[in-house]
Amino acid sequence: MIPRRVWVGYSARAAGLAALLGCAALAFDLRPLWIFSLLAFCVSFSFPYFFRDPERIPPDGDGLVVSPADGRVQEIARTSGGDAKVGIFMSLWNVHVVRSPIPGKVLRVVRRSGAHLPAFSTKAGRKNTYVEVVVDGEMEVRVRMIAGALA
Repeated sequence: MIPRRVWVGYSARAAGLAALLGCAALAFDLRPLWIFSLLAFCVSFSFPYFFRDPERIPPDGDGLVVSPADGRVQEIARTSGGDAKVGIFMSLWNVHVVRSPIPGKVLRVVRRSGAHLPAFSTKAGRKNTYVEVVVDGEMEVRVRMIAGALA
């Protein structure tokens, strides 16, 4: 049984995909295609884990910026303009939900097409497809979600 916290925020789209894959597992239940049945069945059970959305309670306080994503911090640096930059690598096992790091209003969303190099590559940040969200609150914060080889 999957713990209750895994199901928090489990999206209707993910539930639909899991059900579709479960049906595909039944449809492929033919002797010559049993491997496809097994694969579809296993993938359908991975959806609740991958699309989980556990509750996060951010700390209170002025001037705080919280991490927009789960993962491993790969980089802490200053940009050429003097702004702080934090790079977070999300593996397949991390929660794939991106939250606003500050309370505020979304000013703009920019999408840029590009390559799909592995996310851990040093070139991925410059060459890969990304979506950037600019949030205006106590300060302006940019969250850039960079696609990897699988996304």
